[in-house]
Amino acid sequence: MSYRTRRLLLVTALYLLVFPFLSSCGSNTTPTSGQQPGLSNTQVSQPHEAGPYNCKGSIHFASNTSASPEPAPRSIYFGAVGGNLYAVNAQTGNLRWCIRLSNPGAQTNQCATPRCPPPIPLILGTPAVLDGVVYVCASGGGETGYTYAFNASDGTLRWRTQSDCWSVSIPFGDYAIPLVSNGVVYSGLYALRAQDGQALWKETHINLAQDGELILLAVANGVVYACTEAAVYALNAADGSIRWRYPPHTYMTVGGPLVVSASNQTLIVGTQGSVDQPETSAVYAINTENGALRWYHLMGDYVGATFLNNVAYVSSGDQYLYAFNASSGKVLWRSKLGYTAWYAPVIEKGILYSNADGAYAVDGTNGRILWHKSLGADQSVSFNPSVVVDGTDYLASTDGHGISTVYALNASNGAEYWYSASIPQISPLAVA
Repeated sequence: MSYRTRRLLLVTALYLLVFPFLSSCGSNTTPTSGQQPGLSNTQVSQPHEAGPYNCKGSIHFASNTSASPEPAPRSIYFGAVGGNLYAVNAQTGNLRWCIRLSNPGAQTNQCATPRCPPPIPLILGTPAVLDGVVYVCASGGGETGYTYAFNASDGTLRWRTQSDCWSVSIPFGDYAIPLVSNGVVYSGLYALRAQDGQALWKETHINLAQDGELILLAVANGVVYACTEAAVYALNAADGSIRWRYPPHTYMTVGGPLVVSASNQTLIVGTQGSVDQPETSAVYAINTENGALRWYHLMGDYVGATFLNNVAYVSSGDQYLYAFNASSGKVLWRSKLGYTAWYAPVIEKGILYSNADGAYAVDGTNGRILWHKSLGADQSVSFNPSVVVDGTDYLASTDGHGISTVYALNASNGAEYWYSASIPQISPLAVA
């Protein structure tokens, strides 16, 4: 059985299990501060609840897709299970617009028997926002996903193109964020013209039946960097041809998304171990020019990484945040969180923001925890990665019933500005 067939079966099984919960209503209460002893616990006014976000709109085309998009206020963009795409005012939390997408593949997957399983809900990935346009992947659990482009100002549709994009959970959770560079949108297996969605090329050089799903993760200096379940690839952005593959002739169990530092000419990626071979779990630094290994370090399962100057900050399945010298691989420090963070940290003004059992701010120079907000965390609650803009930490949590809450926190001390609850399970946020 191929990688793709196994993945489609896994995705189908997952949503058959999750679907009953999506229609139930979880109770929501005002988040509490949950400050740990010794951490910042600045007292602020009570946060206000924004919303509810009622989505009644439908897609409508822009009157002139070639015109320059109108400017939009600073906003949070995210998709929800079921097909809703939201734009929310970042300062107030008020809904700006919401549109509901239909499942592009619904008509080809109809069931004619009396005992049909519930349909797999439409899944929206994390949007990418650039120059007044919102790009997002929408898929219905198969590999015939579409990439959409909307005007950020009002949600009007500019174009839609099949790109075979879709959100995946193997080899790691990826929300199919489109990569936009130099007038080209890289999404799924395609490079699309940003102006009108015309396909420029489709990736055909990688043996996906052997390597597993292709996940596009970074673009820099004319190169697209991607992972499969078994390797890391550098592709020519002009035509998708392979520049190099790591490892060259064998396979690795990729554990999380790669990250690229163009200035350091270094790519960071990592692996997951297994019960039989836990020692295979490590982080790797690869030369972006030729795919050669610079260094590696054994650690817990790799989750993700981010760069600042010559430091690589890595999230690990052993609950630690690591700081590595990106050139030598020397461990500069490590800091243990209360739970595993399932996404790479983000960094802003030398502060790392990572979400595990709530939201954390960590000093990037020494790993000291500056503040922690529990935000109602328990074993059934998961957190999306933060986006830090204009001194505000935006993030979201999802409870065991598939109900999400969006938060806006003061990035300096974790105090809550506003929150919005009772949203069907959402993708990680984009802020622009």
